[in-house]
Parts: sequence; structure tokens; C-alpha cells
Amino acid sequence: AAVNLLGALITVTGGVTVLVVRFKEGAWLLFFVLPLLMWVMHVIHKHYAEISEGITQAEFKKRYRPSKSLDDAPFVVMLAGLTRSSLKLLNYANSLTHNVKALCVADDEDAANELRQCWQDWEIDIELVVINAPFREILLPLHEYVEQEEKKLRPHETLTVLLSKIIDRRWYAFALHNQTSYFIQRELSQHRNVATILLPFLHK
Repeated sequence: AAVNLLGALITVTGGVTVLVVRFKEGAWLLFFVLPLLMWVMHVIHKHYAEISEGITQAEFKKRYRPSKSLDDAPFVVMLAGLTRSSLKLLNYANSLTHNVKALCVADDEDAANELRQCWQDWEIDIELVVINAPFREILLPLHEYVEQEEKKLRPHETLTVLLSKIIDRRWYAFALHNQTSYFIQRELSQHRNVATILLPFLHK
């Protein structure tokens, strides 16, 4: 937070300086551009907050469906937290197999610890694997984990990785969502025995 505040102060100082010194040369445009940029960033932040809104323990327990499947095909559900979209992923995987693991590649240690605590408190009957990814470098630890899981596969068996795909009807949503999911899907296609499924989640 301190770094963000310092960056904001430097940006404001620089903007005011340019505005005063170069006003007659066109810097007056900042009067219109800066408020517009701030409004756009506010809308984007609000949109992401709506999408990533968590789910309550009561709602999760009401809607969560433990696996009754006799199949043991290995599934890995990738998630960042306990949300309605991750609940749909878990339920879908449970409907197909009882061999499900949840994977969180975390770049925020506090958020990862919070997820672990919720997982334990809510008594979710799926193994949670949390991998630390400092500096938001998720590909290397993800590839390493998938390679480890591949080695456990039996002959002719496939590891299925589930990811959420946000469906939003608003015109600007296509530019804000699913880029990471598409990127991970493309990266995991390098693994011979891995299938990646993007499960749609309709955001209303």
C-alpha cells in the first residue's frame, strides 16, 4: 500500500508540473484525460470486485456436492479463492470422479493463508495444494506440478485440468477476462497426457 501511495504521489506531482509548465502547448488536455482515465480504472476495479466476490460458508455448504462417483480419473481444479465460479468447478469435477485436487498458484501469501484456513474451517473434502509463485511467475511452478502429477498416471490415463471461463454479456468484458485461462490452456497443451477444460461461468 505504501508503494502504491508513493507511486500515486509521484504521478500527481509530475502531472501537475507538466500541466503548469506546458499548459499553452496542449497540456490542458490533461483536464479531460486524467478524469476519464480515473473513471475507467474505477469501473474496471468495480467490475473485478463483482466477479471475484467470495461465497459465504453457508452458501458453499448448501450448494457444494461431494463426489459420489466411482471413477478415479485424476482431475485438478485451478482456483484462486472460494467463489461461485470455483464452486461450480469443484462440483463439476466431483460429478465425474472422486479423485480431485484443488490447486492454487498464489502470488499473495496472505490470500493463500486465508484460503487454507477457509478450506480447513469449511471441512472441504478435497485436497488443497497451494504453490507459492513470487513475482507472479505462475508458469514454472505450474509446469513442475503438472509434470509430477503426470508421473503418477497409469498407462493411457489422462490428467484433466479444470479452469473457469467467465461469460459476461457486457461489451467491454471480453478484454478483461479469461486471458490468463487461455494462456494456461495454451501452455498446458505442451503436456502429452494433460487435457484442459474451460468451464463457462455466467456472470449476471
